[in-house]
Amino acid sequence: MKKIYAVLPLLALILVGCRKTEEAFEAGRYNSSDFDQNYYVEWNGVKELEIGKISTISNPFKISTGIINDGKEYGFEVRNLIKEEDKFSYGYLSKLYDGRLRCDGLTTRSRVQLNKTGYATFFPKEYRGSESFAFALRGGTTINYASEEARIRSVKIDATFKFYIRIEGTNTYDRVDMVFNDLQISSDNGGSTTYVEVPFDEGTVEKINGADAMSFEYSLTDLSQYSGYDITDDYTSDPNKEKEHFSIMLYEILFPGSRWY
Repeated sequence: MKKIYAVLPLLALILVGCRKTEEAFEAGRYNSSDFDQNYYVEWNGVKELEIGKISTISNPFKISTGIINDGKEYGFEVRNLIKEEDKFSYGYLSKLYDGRLRCDGLTTRSRVQLNKTGYATFFPKEYRGSESFAFALRGGTTINYASEEARIRSVKIDATFKFYIRIEGTNTYDRVDMVFNDLQISSDNGGSTTYVEVPFDEGTVEKINGADAMSFEYSLTDLSQYSGYDITDDYTSDPNKEKEHFSIMLYEILFPGSRWY
């Protein structure tokens, strides 16, 4: 278990352990008791990229999934991105790269809470291949269930990870969209997360080889999954909080056996 440190002043940017999750952010940001104050909606300049060719990998057929009840059961304390490339250890999003696949009592310090509009980031180095691509996430809502029996513990989402590859000698980026339709994930289930891994063959690696950036977006496949609840997966559409709100809690992004240049 990592130690939890007090928040350092804003200019103290080189942090370790759980402290790195608050780097360059004022104390308490994305760590509020108000659900809607914790959404991370930054695209960090990726939205402004000039896009060239777009290709799609739909519903990767070798996908494997599992429910994580113990943050150590997949062993990624050793094979996480920070271990494979230490430049991933800096910044707010570094908590997605530290091998912690569920909260393990750290709540907002171990996850990034996302609206359906998602987020994007540049990689600290250029992607040059890996054995697979994997991620750990779960759903979370504002619903105050009347009983444990009434709790909705899993839902289906449509999710898309997009990889941005700069065309050599230009400022234009080709984009590869990896699409997951009807992905069944854990939600409001005692903190349990869903782990998804896509083994890569040479063709897939070649498609995203050279990626400089990545983004993620999602939507609930069908709002009727929450029968009896007036719910939205876009909190910005309900500023007066008249509905229940759904979010994705993203815990980890992994490229096992990855190479970076």
